[in-house]
Amino acid sequence: MEKIIILLALATFSQAREVVPPPFAGTPFPNQDLPLHGGPWIGTTSNKGAAPNATEASALEKAIDETGIGNALKSAGIHAAGWGILGANVSTAKTSNLPLGYSLFPNRIDLNEVAFRLVRNVDTLQEDHIDWGFRIDALYGADYYMFISKGLFFNQFVNQAKTTNVTYGFDIPQIYGDVYFPQIADGMNIRAGRVLTNPTVYMNRTFLFSHTVYDSSTGDTQTGVFDTLKLNNNITLQLGVANTPDVSLFAPSDRKTSLFAAAQLNTTSQADSLYLMVYGLNDGNYAYHNWQTFYAIWTHKFSQGFFFRLQNAYFYMNNVPVNAGENATVYPNNYIPAGTLDATVTKANTRGYSVVGLLAYAFSDLDYIAARFENTLDQQGTLTGTAALYRGYTLGWGHTWTSWLSSTAEVRRDIASATAYNGGTASTITLGIVSLTARY
Repeated sequence: MEKIIILLALATFSQAREVVPPPFAGTPFPNQDLPLHGGPWIGTTSNKGAAPNATEASALEKAIDETGIGNALKSAGIHAAGWGILGANVSTAKTSNLPLGYSLFPNRIDLNEVAFRLVRNVDTLQEDHIDWGFRIDALYGADYYMFISKGLFFNQFVNQAKTTNVTYGFDIPQIYGDVYFPQIADGMNIRAGRVLTNPTVYMNRTFLFSHTVYDSSTGDTQTGVFDTLKLNNNITLQLGVANTPDVSLFAPSDRKTSLFAAAQLNTTSQADSLYLMVYGLNDGNYAYHNWQTFYAIWTHKFSQGFFFRLQNAYFYMNNVPVNAGENATVYPNNYIPAGTLDATVTKANTRGYSVVGLLAYAFSDLDYIAARFENTLDQQGTLTGTAALYRGYTLGWGHTWTSWLSSTAEVRRDIASATAYNGGTASTITLGIVSLTARY
């Protein structure tokens, strides 16, 4: 009897696990997976190469193929790639596009990112051995301020004089290791290191080059340990412990141990997906970027190249002091807002919400259009620097020119209930934005 049980168990473990393709495979969309934070997609064919949805070697890998370095990387299953991004905008603002991100400076061309990625992806398709992986993303450019964490490369952002705009800088937005256990449920991965927090914001290329007011202002990275457990093709659970968003392990203060938890629920056909997530959860009292953030992201796929995504976020922080030592004289561009911005309030409990909708349609193998709307309430101004209700409307086009070159073009109109734009002098802003991404 014992032999029969052992044989049945071995047979169960040796069965080939069903391979699930990405929900938007074969489309020109820059990201063909559903949002997921803190772990890889387990059991899908998307976990390949150094670039998202990569189907072949990068230009860099081809260039070093058959060399000593190239052969060593290949034998170890390590991929190398990089990219460069130029962004340009024409804006009705004259001094600053804040609180918009990724197009911070008005009426100019910027080198947003020059980046390099080294990655070994865990093999989540096999079932016979524990696998390991890692990722290192390093970048230089104007976008560094989107990822900067207190205590890590922080002096380049808050310079010694504390007065100069530091336009270009360096950061390592992601550096982590993975260990994958194929025989736990339908696969389990443990990730330790620094990761991006917002599951709908991706490096290299997004559906639209510009980002929402909410995504530009909330914390972008966390450092911690994240467990991703796939129960079946419909349910994936996640749990983790991490530092306060945008606070590194080396920060002299503001480090708060925080909870991360999430559940990814999707139909077998992948027509519908619901991602529920909470991150940065602790006592909720004031600290640098200590937002207690709750997400609900629903994605509906009308067809392979046509979908709608609705992202809902609620965030809060308690006992926020006036100014809190964070103001425009200390932080360039007033990017880090100043407490409650209300001198009559000693401390306040700040609250806010954000609703973002994205509709994307691929009308050819190389082209897609995307429309986005946003409603974000920053009740006390602690998130953006100006207490206001922000509404934004963006329409854009993405085109793939070659296997290594792509571009986006968009127009957007943003309206605030207070004078939040152009250095606090305008309540509306209109932009035309283009970007060019070259991958190597």
